[in-house]
Amino acid sequence: DGTGQAVAIFDSGLTGHGDIGSSRIPIKMDFSSGSAKRVRRGDDSFGPGTLVAGSSGGGGYVTDGVSSGVAPAADLMSIKVLDKYGVGLTSNVILAIDWVIQNRVEYDIRLANLSLGHPAFESYTVDPLCQAVRAMVDAGIVTVVSAGNLGKTANYPELWGGITSPGTEPSEITVGAANTNGTLTHSDDVTTSYSSRGYTVPDQLLKPDLVAPGNWIPSTLAAGSYLKNNYPELLINLNYMYLSGSSMATAFVSGTVALILEANPDLSPTQVKTILLLTAVKMTQPHILEQGNGFLNAYTAVKLAEQIDVASQSLLGNVS
Repeated sequence: DGTGQAVAIFDSGLTGHGDIGSSRIPIKMDFSSGSAKRVRRGDDSFGPGTLVAGSSGGGGYVTDGVSSGVAPAADLMSIKVLDKYGVGLTSNVILAIDWVIQNRVEYDIRLANLSLGHPAFESYTVDPLCQAVRAMVDAGIVTVVSAGNLGKTANYPELWGGITSPGTEPSEITVGAANTNGTLTHSDDVTTSYSSRGYTVPDQLLKPDLVAPGNWIPSTLAAGSYLKNNYPELLINLNYMYLSGSSMATAFVSGTVALILEANPDLSPTQVKTILLLTAVKMTQPHILEQGNGFLNAYTAVKLAEQIDVASQSLLGNVS
């Protein structure tokens, strides 16, 4: 259930919710104004940060566990980098990344979720945001990033090469959005039309790495937020609303990573990524540049993690 793991949520903040008790939020930091500020109260006036946190680690307390996130016992650290309109400077995100790297030991941060990005204009080797993310991975923090939602426009129903930065960085885990069509089988799973496709620009790397549920996802509602007030058609009730996008898919993967690290804390970011890619389920319909290695397979990923002996670099037994 993610016990003992802390997910650093880089987003619009985190407003208190019945599914996310204050005891599970060890710290709230706000970088949206260009400096590091520790805040006490919930501050997600835009909304997606709370929704992402709920999918990754919501406890489901309001519904007796029915609506819980992937890792319902994980800690959720609020790293606010976006303002009340969902806008933020790249420099503020980099500032936040630097803070997380510097404070990773004190708060035992092994995992970061970045459901954000901007269009890629330069190689990942010189892109400042990619460089910052690379430093976070090198520091031992598994970093999960959204692929973006640039798969189509009003004039172009199918765009390629739309992976956003820092999703173009090879070392982190880039996640696209899939549509399960409301069924429990993989036979009708597809990638969404809006999820960004590879290759990366300009490096032509294979991304996304994998996909996860991202279409019409119910999650924790931030009361009084911009999304709540301006998109009433997405509301479920006073506690939950729907949201679609690679941001929500990213939350499913970061929650799974929390389970993987709980199962085997010795794994490095590269080993965690390898486990996710090895166990992903290849979908029959989408192109490889839409689905990467395939659809997230949380159960098998955790089972494989349990069997890996990092010290001896071997498997302990059979994965069943």
